[in-house]
Amino acid sequence: MEFIASRFDVRHAMVEGYQSWVNDFRLVAPYIRTLDFKDFRWTADGQIQNVPLGQGQVDFNAYAKMLKQYGVTAPVTIHCEYDLGGAQDGRKDIKLQPQQILHAIKKDLVFLRGILESK
Repeated sequence: MEFIASRFDVRHAMVEGYQSWVNDFRLVAPYIRTLDFKDFRWTADGQIQNVPLGQGQVDFNAYAKMLKQYGVTAPVTIHCEYDLGGAQDGRKDIKLQPQQILHAIKKDLVFLRGILESK
């Protein structure tokens, strides 16, 4: 099993498995080698809307506690897939100023650091 690893994406785990994400995490924890962080919320019509970290339905406090409890330490990626004026899709004709985009990304980083460092 030394060549098998997992990239755990808590947002997708919650979307696909709702509350069973905890069980999924426990099963793959020994194999997690990278962590993806992003957030979402369900819209009134049942669609998924990507949102900045901490503004959606991902329970980051519980997740951070589980990371510590299971001793999971791994490189982290923050996915800014919410509306950033087109930047989230790699467009060249972005509708926001670069400073606005960087500010949004920095807020995600500050939020995530706060969550991970507090647990």
